[in-house]
Amino acid sequence: MPVAQQRTLDLSESADGNTFYINGKQFAMDSSVFDTPAKVGTAEEWTIVNHSGEDHPFHLHTNAFQVVSVNGVRQPYTHRQDTIPVPHAVDGVPGQVVIRVAFADYPGKWMFHCHIAAHEDNGMMSYINEASPSSNVLVGGAGVRVVGRARAG
Repeated sequence: MPVAQQRTLDLSESADGNTFYINGKQFAMDSSVFDTPAKVGTAEEWTIVNHSGEDHPFHLHTNAFQVVSVNGVRQPYTHRQDTIPVPHAVDGVPGQVVIRVAFADYPGKWMFHCHIAAHEDNGMMSYINEASPSSNVLVGGAGVRVVGRARAG
């Protein structure tokens, strides 16, 4: 499946190590770090860049991914997974992981975050909105999905 869109996730933290960010933002349920949704039936390539001095295990809910490279070293395909350690910065050079995500099904909002609970709880979390090409998908409170057919014209 060809790559339909490329995205970058910059992982960072405050100087005191108590506040965490993705793309300079802390988690907010009403606002993703992405301006555009993923589309069902497409694949995306995400570059996850770690600017901090500690590893961050990146975790994506619902859609497993293929690891393409770690710090520029291509990775052989062995399986899809939902978590990958993103290496820390060394001598000012950020760690980096490239993944490919196939959005085959399941329209809605799907969380991704650092899998260290204290990092997730203190801001290093967001979501991707996966949109069906034939319907409008809204996610209500408490994770309730509301799905309706798109209207022509």
